[in-house]
Amino acid sequence: MEFSVKVAPSVVGAAENAGEIRRGNLSLTGRTGRMCRIETPGCFVHTQTGSIPHLTPDDLQYIDPAYISNPPPLNMALASLSMLAPSVEAFGKPLSTFVGYPDSFVYLGLNDPLKPPKPGSNEKSSMGLWNRAGKVKVSPEAFLDLNNKLHPDMLQIMCDMDTQLVGASGQRLTKSFDSSLSWLDLFLKSRQGSPVEAVPVLATVGGGSDPWRRENFCKEVATRAVDGFVVDGFGDQWLSRWKEWESTGDLFESHKDLVSLSLRALPETKPRFLHAPLPPKAVIYLVEMGVDMFDTSYAAALADRREALIRTEDYAFDVISLGDQKYFEDLTPLSTRWACYTCKNYTKAYLHHLIHCQEINGGVLLMIHNLNEYLKFFHDLRQTIDNGSFSLWKSQSSHVKVATNGNGNS
Repeated sequence: MEFSVKVAPSVVGAAENAGEIRRGNLSLTGRTGRMCRIETPGCFVHTQTGSIPHLTPDDLQYIDPAYISNPPPLNMALASLSMLAPSVEAFGKPLSTFVGYPDSFVYLGLNDPLKPPKPGSNEKSSMGLWNRAGKVKVSPEAFLDLNNKLHPDMLQIMCDMDTQLVGASGQRLTKSFDSSLSWLDLFLKSRQGSPVEAVPVLATVGGGSDPWRRENFCKEVATRAVDGFVVDGFGDQWLSRWKEWESTGDLFESHKDLVSLSLRALPETKPRFLHAPLPPKAVIYLVEMGVDMFDTSYAAALADRREALIRTEDYAFDVISLGDQKYFEDLTPLSTRWACYTCKNYTKAYLHHLIHCQEINGGVLLMIHNLNEYLKFFHDLRQTIDNGSFSLWKSQSSHVKVATNGNGNS
């Protein structure tokens, strides 16, 4: 893995806890030998059990190639794929081929951003993962075995992030701190000579909600031989608050300082990942703080809710619910600002019809639109960093207007 990054000029009107806006390139080579290049700030394509939600591999032809790498870099979750590890091993080919994307680079994280881990999952000697079969206790030895069988192109190392958002005891935070560092060191040692010895690895930045523990945890992991970092460890509830971020525009207000503290303690030369279903406003906050990589789970979450992300102005977005009765006879496209496949060929009325009839194509067409819109947002975000106009996102972009359902309720 090769990562080159430069710091953009300071932004007028930046937040007090802002870090440095980073602009870079991430070059990755998977097991197939094919190179994957991602411009940062950028994102991996979110998957569920190895599939892009609502889409087949053939549907990617409807995603504008100007906004997505070819082949697309995929973010998968160990939690959902853990039960498939024996089958992938028996298959004998790369995980990307097993799931139908033979040339894609596969990054294996721990949990699906849309399915936060249940509280009380971890124990002293094991991390709890949840799949369709229920809870799976994963010891450090079992974690290495799972990754040897799945053999991803990049992976997130196991950690203990099972803490409360507010009110976690010092004893629990200390246990999380110690277990995560112990598991990190054990994995780095035990993977020597294993199939994943040369696979790039990401350490999770933990420490809970305590500033002292977080700063010291970051300083510790920064000394380890890892290739990048996943910013996490804010508790078991923070990912589930994404709807609140969407409606208020506030990015987990009480945790902004912790995110900033984490990023300042990490080396500038390695990429920083953060996984959550983030609306554009939240992405802008995090880019301003110095996060490099995200995922497309927000686009999938909207499609699951039968909603569409709409760019209403150059630097502002709206979310509309196609289940709303007001779209029953609306013969306009989702967006007239630019035409994705869905906008070129279908009206809001037709999408409304598909949703009310519970047709599978409703989710497909919404996902095509949302993924195009979200990836274009990242493309435009990078352009504003390059030309020095990033501050326009701050000055003109307000929080996403949350859709209402057919009864007028949010």
